[in-house]
Amino acid sequence: ALLVAATGWVMGSVELTQALMTTAGGRFETASGLRSSAFLVSFGLSKAASNLVVGWLADRAGRRTAMAVGWLAGAAVAPMIHFAQAWEVVVASDVLLGIQQSFCWSAGIFAMLDLLGPSRRGLAIGLLETLGYIAIAASRSAIAAAGGSCGEDLALGLAGGVCVAG
Repeated sequence: ALLVAATGWVMGSVELTQALMTTAGGRFETASGLRSSAFLVSFGLSKAASNLVVGWLADRAGRRTAMAVGWLAGAAVAPMIHFAQAWEVVVASDVLLGIQQSFCWSAGIFAMLDLLGPSRRGLAIGLLETLGYIAIAASRSAIAAAGGSCGEDLALGLAGGVCVAG
């Protein structure tokens, strides 16, 4: 459950900070559809490539190692976004986020399958997905509230602190 909450919080935090930074008046207003979708494409490609590696690594080095690789890749995401002076830095942070999500989420699925056994695979995946999206919703709400009442810098700092602590 802690893994799910931490992963959901990271995803929600990063998605919300990107939204704060790219909306009108944000740090990086994105008028071009191609430019604004660059971070989605970078995330998808890095996650897809990482998905090809994570199962192999988990089988050979263990699930904890796979998860540690994911958290190491993701540790730089929040500071990169917080201190970004160029849109390309935000896009680069999404490459790391794709790696983090691939490794951590997949390792979480492996762990849940280990706990519940092969006969309850559907339940394992359903629980992990449900709890993960609840964590994303909760993190977005909390950070949006912080951003609305105390400003973008506090919201970005809160998101960054929790991402690094996760």
